[in-house]
Amino acid sequence: AMRRMVESKDWFQAREREVLGARAGTVARLERVAVLPSRQGQGVGSSILATALKEMDELGLAVFLATQEERNVVFYRRLG
Repeated sequence: AMRRMVESKDWFQAREREVLGARAGTVARLERVAVLPSRQGQGVGSSILATALKEMDELGLAVFLATQEERNVVFYRRLG
């Protein structure tokens, strides 16, 4: 199972490099923001994401979202 996970990660990273081309390595990838269920809806995830996006802006990096869940897109889009 671990080998398969590593192979999958390698495959996705290779596709990312293909898509980004010369920008590879200059773009921040946002993969996961996880909040304990008991803390959801309290602004924890929004605060974490706002801090991360501010840091990326200060570094001059574009950010792209890697997700498999449509509901995540709504959350991330709301925060910019």
